[in-house]
Amino acid sequence: MPSDERETIMSSVVAETIRTLVQVGAQMDPEDDAGLTPLVHAVLKEDLSMIRTLTSCGASVNYQCDFDTEFPGAAALHQAAAKGAPATIKLLLELGAQVNLQDDFERTPLHWAAWEGNLPGLQLLEEAGGDLDAEEAWGRTLLHLAANGGHTQVAEWLLDRGADPNSICNSQLNTPLHVAASGGHTDIMRLLLERGAILECPDIDDGTPLVSAIRHDQPEAVKLLLEYGANPRAIDDFLNAEDD
Repeated sequence: MPSDERETIMSSVVAETIRTLVQVGAQMDPEDDAGLTPLVHAVLKEDLSMIRTLTSCGASVNYQCDFDTEFPGAAALHQAAAKGAPATIKLLLELGAQVNLQDDFERTPLHWAAWEGNLPGLQLLEEAGGDLDAEEAWGRTLLHLAANGGHTQVAEWLLDRGADPNSICNSQLNTPLHVAASGGHTDIMRLLLERGAILECPDIDDGTPLVSAIRHDQPEAVKLLLEYGANPRAIDDFLNAEDD
């Protein structure tokens, strides 16, 4: 028997089993030890047929995991956005997934996509009404998250759509340039600087992006910032502060 035919038969058997379980009162959104529902497992496997079966039997496409789980407040679309599965994202949106649904840390599926560098997912979510200006609980924007992961294509796409290269994170007063410098992501740093990022913007500790690069031992980032005109006194100030 061909493998595709065998898979079709197995899918039909599983679907019929699920319908039988529903008839006898089985819950459609039970969580496992990691807080994942059957629908989320289907999403992670990119099993579109199973997603359709589960939702047709009553699984909630916007069900959010409990707070004390591995992914507090995350729904199926968050997981699909992080995984980078365009077909799964499209299907979930067709089934009524809320594009700007926040998890318990106020992260939307767009934040998850930006964090993982999933540009196709971001594009689909934007087309569906996703908020590109959304901030999560710590005030980080999509651009902060893209800069953190070194996702240059995502960062450029966001900047092309009006993202502020000098947006400030509420908790640490970091700009995307601080974040990129901390990770040594020189391609994104250069992109941000060419798009108007401020060299001497201070964070909560009065540290500039140059200090962030020094603090996280990123010599190439230090070199780049100095080439763009960063104040070298920041190096002495940082070293003196370390000695105090």
